Amino acid sequence: MAPRKSIKPESDTPVKSAKAGTKQGEARYSIILLESLIDKYKAIAYWDRLNIKDVYGEALSDFIARYEKKHGEIKPIPKK
Repeated sequence: MAPRKSIKPESDTPVKSAKAGTKQGEARYSIILLESLIDKYKAIAYWDRLNIKDVYGEALSDFIARYEKKHGEIKPIPKK
């Protein structure tokens, strides 16, 4: 039996679990949605041959663009 590959990051710098296994600039984030919306997002991803994260990303980008058009640029949340 071959030895298991280590999943240890290449650097010794700790990685937050939300960033582990993601591409540069990406992070995991959990949300709660109506199952009917989730089913529709999954169907869109299936029929358009996209990743679900790409469907959500496009929907959120469109929402943010409409919001900023109406309200102006979104300001960052102040640090405490």
